[in-house]
Amino acid sequence: MRIAVSPWGNVEVNGTSVGTTPPLNELTLPEGRHQIVIRNADFPPYSATISVAPGQPVNLKHKFGS
Repeated sequence: MRIAVSPWGNVEVNGTSVGTTPPLNELTLPEGRHQIVIRNADFPPYSATISVAPGQPVNLKHKFGS
């Protein structure tokens, strides 16, 4: 999964913190559905459910404040 967040965000996958983007810009996730939450203290959290399938790239973009 490729991830692009502006200005920045703490990324959680299925309730587990996995890092801050940027610099984090790519995650390897197992096949299936995943709940992604991106938190930035200055804005409400952003959440998305993604489905990962073999050979299918997943891109997640979010701009806080827009």
